[in-house]
Amino acid sequence: MAIGMAAVLLLLLLLYVYHTWWIDISEYRIQSDVVKAPFTFVHLSDIHGLTAGVNGRLSRLVSESVPDFILITGDLATNRRQLPRVLREIGHFPRETAVYFVPGNYEREESILFRKRPIDDPGYLSRLQSCMNVLENDSVSFRCKGSLVHLYGLDNSVYGNERIPSAPNAGAPDPATAPFSIVMAHCPSIVRYLQEQFFGFHLLLAGHTHGGQIRCFGRTWGAYRDYPIGLSRLGHGRYFGISRGLGTVKLPVRLNCRPEIAVYRIEPAETSGSSL
Repeated sequence: MAIGMAAVLLLLLLLYVYHTWWIDISEYRIQSDVVKAPFTFVHLSDIHGLTAGVNGRLSRLVSESVPDFILITGDLATNRRQLPRVLREIGHFPRETAVYFVPGNYEREESILFRKRPIDDPGYLSRLQSCMNVLENDSVSFRCKGSLVHLYGLDNSVYGNERIPSAPNAGAPDPATAPFSIVMAHCPSIVRYLQEQFFGFHLLLAGHTHGGQIRCFGRTWGAYRDYPIGLSRLGHGRYFGISRGLGTVKLPVRLNCRPEIAVYRIEPAETSGSSL
């Protein structure tokens, strides 16, 4: 009987470790008529203090995909005590690779022993600028492998705080060159705001839902059950990527919803292979 109980406990431990601490690398490919040459970026979300999985440190797993830039959609840490460790890990990302960040609700509040409280620190976000480009309803434009990228960072960490920034200064690009437009926000409900504003984009990225964190029968339960995970089509050449995130909140457990690093391969339509 004791041996049988020990075997059951060992199996439960292995399942816990595999589902909660094994970091998946999810790869998505998108074809675009405005892209000149293939480029790659990584999307991270909802780190919540997790800087390593059983299969490696976050910085090593990110570096292995050789990204041209890295996007993080909020919730670095569940509380301020975790933040220095997360920032040190981000500091180990490839030095030449730009990191862009939009705040999540855990940049406005923290949780200690199931009790939430606001982060009353005006300089909290500014300190993140030491290792990331923080976008609070702001935008930036840059060239990547010959293609123009417009990146919009919308802050919907607080209800009603989101504002669409003006188009980024592209440095007087060739008028015949159209940008590949990416919108970053923490909560996927931003899609409704963008639709109401008739705002166009190629790719929208969000997190926040943790994919449900505990998934049964292949479904997300709870408040975000209507939002898919992974990459989906919105039509008219638009895509919506929702990350499962990395860490956990409330319950320190994942089930059928392992932590995720999302790797996006953006390719010219005429040369790309299979894509979504």
